[in-house]
Amino acid sequence: MSTWNEQAMKHLREIARAPGEFKQVTTDKGLTFMEKWLPDGRGVRLNMDGAFKGFID
Repeated sequence: MSTWNEQAMKHLREIARAPGEFKQVTTDKGLTFMEKWLPDGRGVRLNMDGAFKGFID
């Protein structure tokens, strides 16, 4: 069984390499980040500097 970090990196790579682009999103509070969703419902958010913010589902 792989570690949590290995599983997370696998998902991050799959999302980042999948067709489609990251889109800039701004919340109603003025926070801006990049977001990418896959058709299977997985997604990821990055800070504007490219740092990992979190997975979204």
